[in-house]
Amino acid sequence: MNILDYVKRLSPTYERKEVMGILKQLREELTDHTLPVARDAQEAFMDHTFKSTYARELTQTLRKRVMFQGSPLDILVLSLERLDGNIPVLEKEVKRLFSFQFSTANITYDRVALLRYIESAIFYAKYFRKLLLRLVAEEAIAMGSAAPIRWAKAERMWLDDNLKAFIELYPAMAKDSRDLTKALTQTANAEVDEATYETAKKSLGPRMDPMRLGFSATGKWNLPFHVGKAIAEWQVKRYQTAKEESQALQLRIQELRELQEDGNTSPKLQKLIHHTEERIERLDYAVAKIEEDNQLD
Repeated sequence: MNILDYVKRLSPTYERKEVMGILKQLREELTDHTLPVARDAQEAFMDHTFKSTYARELTQTLRKRVMFQGSPLDILVLSLERLDGNIPVLEKEVKRLFSFQFSTANITYDRVALLRYIESAIFYAKYFRKLLLRLVAEEAIAMGSAAPIRWAKAERMWLDDNLKAFIELYPAMAKDSRDLTKALTQTANAEVDEATYETAKKSLGPRMDPMRLGFSATGKWNLPFHVGKAIAEWQVKRYQTAKEESQALQLRIQELRELQEDGNTSPKLQKLIHHTEERIERLDYAVAKIEEDNQLD
């Protein structure tokens, strides 16, 4: 969606504490349920040569956008570490730009950009966990008798459809705190107005979107600022999903290590993987249902 459509779908009013709560949960997702298991995967892949078609295609696709040496996992983990470190920067900007209760009727480009960055970060963290789950699973399957991936068709499509959007967000998510602060403060503070939008595009240029986040995405993103009063319910379900994804990743990494060690893995472990991934599928559906039922027109 373009910036005008994005603004039209925001709730009329928000409380600043809601935005701060979303950032608090994002930090918990990263520090408790994303980065620890990502570093564990890095260790498991340290002397590993990728064998799966998925890993090779991921590496090729990423290299088209980002210059790097070695494993694609290393640069993605680095971007998440920087994002985690930048949460205080985002909290500071929220306090600077938004009052305790604020209206979106006369919202400015810099405020829209901040909300959009936060939503992009939420999407980025979720997508990374899904990507890592598939990467570890595909590598284990390529090595031998690993548990098959029993994802629903919609979940596979979501991952495929959003890969381009995920990679395009990498430069913004990998910024250090100084560069992120600079980009956020460079965004124009002019009011978003449909009547003057085309003129603003010409006069403001890149200051409308210095981080090049864009206002369109392939596929469906999680959009917490577009679910109205269902934000609290959305947060609970999303956090539960993050916890289950972390658990599934721990099991998949254990499976990979067992295969690396002696080429075999236990049926009990594979059963645990299957049940955990089933729970994730149910939670994904619950989150999607909240978004579908509460989207603001």
